[in-house]
Amino acid sequence: MSVLTGPEICRVVKRSKGIAVPWNETSDTLPRILIDPFDPAMCGPNSYDVTLGDTLLRYNRPFRHGVPLPIDPLNPPPTMTVPAENDGWLLDPGVLYLGSTAERIACHGVVPWIDSRSSVGRLGISVHVTAGRGDDGWPGPGREPAPFTLEITVVHPTILRPGMRLAQLTFMRVEGDRRPYAGRYGEATAAPVASRFHQEGR
Repeated sequence: MSVLTGPEICRVVKRSKGIAVPWNETSDTLPRILIDPFDPAMCGPNSYDVTLGDTLLRYNRPFRHGVPLPIDPLNPPPTMTVPAENDGWLLDPGVLYLGSTAERIACHGVVPWIDSRSSVGRLGISVHVTAGRGDDGWPGPGREPAPFTLEITVVHPTILRPGMRLAQLTFMRVEGDRRPYAGRYGEATAAPVASRFHQEGR
């Protein structure tokens, strides 16, 4: 796979706006990337910066005898919205928070990869835990561009704010026959999407 440079990301995004939706699957229109809103100033040497949306969730683990029960992937606990303090959220170590990009994204012919920006990683903030790679064809056939959910953890108590340039997207061209994404996470919702592992069955 080859990685798109920042100038190439800008070129592909601008070209993709002129292609009718639903996009056809001919090779002469690949790759295609939509980012909304799009700001060319967010393009780096080989990535595109994305910002944190305005909703943060965490799992609302039930208690038994004053002790929180473990998370069972087959029966996930409900989520709760993390209340904002002043203009942001105070995150605690040892807790998984679910955020999302403020940007809505669609991509065909490329695999998106999301990582912390260098300055963010140096603060001990992880934005994807272990699920940083997206899929060619996101968010799925016939769907509008959708945000990426961010799986956020921190090493130290840390304040995050909506609109922070928290992560960066790298795009890698695909090779071989395509099987575009058709999964269950591609809704065009502004809110983060919790795990749906339980929908896979045992």
